[in-house]
Amino acid sequence: MQPSPETAHPLELLHPRSLKFLADYLQTLVHGRLWLQVLIGMVLGIGTGILIGPSIGWVRPTTSAVVGDWLAFPGKLFLALFFA
Repeated sequence: MQPSPETAHPLELLHPRSLKFLADYLQTLVHGRLWLQVLIGMVLGIGTGILIGPSIGWVRPTTSAVVGDWLAFPGKLFLALFFA
């Protein structure tokens, strides 16, 4: 909790929180909602795959294969680093 302005030291009013506190708070937000980020990434990935897939027909099959390979590259690289 932040002290009230009446009881706060004058320096605390100028610099209420340290950068370390803000970095720790950001880490907590990122780790606390990591499951949500994973779910959003999965939904976006599946949606992108459906949209560029050959069954929809928005892009040519050869183009969708090239784009799909490039989009899959980071995931394949990650798996190769940890499971090689």
